[in-house]
Amino acid sequence: MSLVNDFYFELISPEKGHFSGKVRSVILPSESGDMTILAGHSSVLVRIKPGIITVELPSRDVSRYVVVGGISHSISSRCTVLAEDIFAINGAACIEAIDKRFEDYQSILDNLSDVEQRSQLEQFLMDLFYLRSRVSSEDFQSSL
Repeated sequence: MSLVNDFYFELISPEKGHFSGKVRSVILPSESGDMTILAGHSSVLVRIKPGIITVELPSRDVSRYVVVGGISHSISSRCTVLAEDIFAINGAACIEAIDKRFEDYQSILDNLSDVEQRSQLEQFLMDLFYLRSRVSSEDFQSSL
């Protein structure tokens, strides 16, 4: 008998549901740092920064998704992520999608005058830049 319980996980963007099912664990790129969610996790609501969500299935297979911001709500038996954008990690197409988001947000930054908003958006752009470099690295691509 396994000591590890599975729980229900959903990954949703405005366009569609990308994943829905039982999992062993989920690693989320929260604004406070990477966060591992397991069955029985205390209730928590966190903001998701640009990063990679890693999902471990009951079979121990691993799936990864690139997300560009969002929120996550977890309770003991369920975790739901509502993400602004979700991309399959598939090399050039994923990098192009991240580059497009970077350009979109850079143009918004160019027109902002509020110091606090500029600071938040600059941090967001740095997170996107780091995400792009991580996804494009040979080590990461070979681990898929």
